[in-house]
Amino acid sequence: MNHIRIIRTLSIGKMLCLVLTFFLTWHQDGIAQEHILTIQDAVARAQSENPDLNQLRAMLKKKEDAWRTQTGVQSPTVSYFKEGIDKDQNQPFAEQRFAVSQTIDSPISMYHRMKKLSRETEVLQYRVQAEEKMIRAETKKGYIEVLYALYTREVRKEQNTLAQDLFEAVSSRVESGVATGMDLLKAEIQLDESFNDFEETERMIHESRYELYGLLGIDPEDQEYSIGFQDTLVITEDDISQEMALEVIEQQPQYLAALQASEAADHQISQARSDVFPDIRFSYYTQDYGTGFQYNGFEVGLSIPLWFPLERRGEIRMAKAEKERIEWERISIQLEMKKQIEHAWHNYEKYKQIIDRYEASLREKAAQLQSLTQEAYRAGEIDLLNLLVAQQIFLNSKLRYLFALRNYYIQIVELEKFLDRDLII
Repeated sequence: MNHIRIIRTLSIGKMLCLVLTFFLTWHQDGIAQEHILTIQDAVARAQSENPDLNQLRAMLKKKEDAWRTQTGVQSPTVSYFKEGIDKDQNQPFAEQRFAVSQTIDSPISMYHRMKKLSRETEVLQYRVQAEEKMIRAETKKGYIEVLYALYTREVRKEQNTLAQDLFEAVSSRVESGVATGMDLLKAEIQLDESFNDFEETERMIHESRYELYGLLGIDPEDQEYSIGFQDTLVITEDDISQEMALEVIEQQPQYLAALQASEAADHQISQARSDVFPDIRFSYYTQDYGTGFQYNGFEVGLSIPLWFPLERRGEIRMAKAEKERIEWERISIQLEMKKQIEHAWHNYEKYKQIIDRYEASLREKAAQLQSLTQEAYRAGEIDLLNLLVAQQIFLNSKLRYLFALRNYYIQIVELEKFLDRDLII
């Protein structure tokens, strides 16, 4: 059976190092693992290959080029004009001309449109940054889930060994007439349950692996069993304060994106109002009155916003309503981030206390209880029920410790989302 050690040490200064050492050897059809996927490798792969993140990056590229289609400078029009055509007279026409026309939107409207597009581009840039941080956190949590499942499998192996030893001990006592058939039935049930627990852990391993591979953008055909996982995780800081995370809320990309969206809404309102200013149309042409194209002319036209109250008042009101919605969204984002930080920090503190308590006393006491009761049962000093209770206490304490350790790491990753540094490597 593979061995697992969990070492927790304090380094010089404020450096806390929690090391999970699994010493796992993973085989599939007799082939040993070939590639170790570290947590840093997983994060790097997710940052470059995650489908959702790359969709957002593609949207950003599209938005960055959107200004080229929103300049307000339309394609010029080339036209040919001929009038006074009369086939019965010596002069076949009164006038002909070639003209080039150009229409330009109101400069003020163009200005606010460009500003709005610029702010919307910045919104997407911040959204990409926020998604990158989220994918990094989800990848690390997915990696922790895999390690949790692998470690749970080792505990279930130990459970199988204890159940097998118990079954053999009860069988011997039944043969000697000390134990009853009911005791043997209890031991058989205990053994079968241990097998069921082990199978459930195998399911956890496969599910957590495929969840992680999905985050990494690994094609299902490439999701090989030969991919292994590192055997250590290190926490780089021993004192993660709540205030440290709360202070940087307004520096988070989600919050900055909301601010830029608010500014974009301001420019949308200004653009709707500036549509009262006329668009401009220029035309330049050469004229022929039957003696050749000897004359030139030009034309300047302005659009008259005669129907402004009907056409634009609704757009202005819609733009103001969107501005109000964005302001409430910004407040919601701020409150949600504060809640996430407080929740993660308080859980971080509680799980840290559970881990310390287990390492300080529970680990040794549970192991001692299990060992003593097993010896006492073999000596006939206690009955089967007391032995089963002791074994359950021993296994449950290990599983609870593992669950606390998993959640402890996950809460650190939650806090890491708001800080621009790695707390787990």
